[in-house]
Amino acid sequence: MALHTDLPVYKDTRDLAKLISQVVANMQRDYKFTLGKRLDDQCIDLVMDVYRANAASDRLTIIQGMREKVVAIELSMRLAVDVGRMSRKHYARAIQLTQSIGRQLTGWKKHTETRQMTGRQGDRPSAHR
Repeated sequence: MALHTDLPVYKDTRDLAKLISQVVANMQRDYKFTLGKRLDDQCIDLVMDVYRANAASDRLTIIQGMREKVVAIELSMRLAVDVGRMSRKHYARAIQLTQSIGRQLTGWKKHTETRQMTGRQGDRPSAHR
């Protein structure tokens, strides 16, 4: 089993969480503890889910939940841009990361489904892109 910290999806989720933490740190107080906290929590949960999915026997459910969280993060970031609390530059970088994460999760899901259909074990994503 590959370590979760070696997976590209982990690295991208961690980079997203770091970026969002920087954005939230610069938000005005009234948004920092509402929209900012929500975004921060969603990103941290996503990082933790990579570990959970990598270690779980039923990872399809976790992966599907992660895909939903990516969409929720994108929607929250769009709202932050719309209310002027996130720059377009940060938004553009964050969207690149969420798209990469989404593609990797889709690949991981398909790989896991294929492994389950053939009855093979070790359905971890490869550590390369």
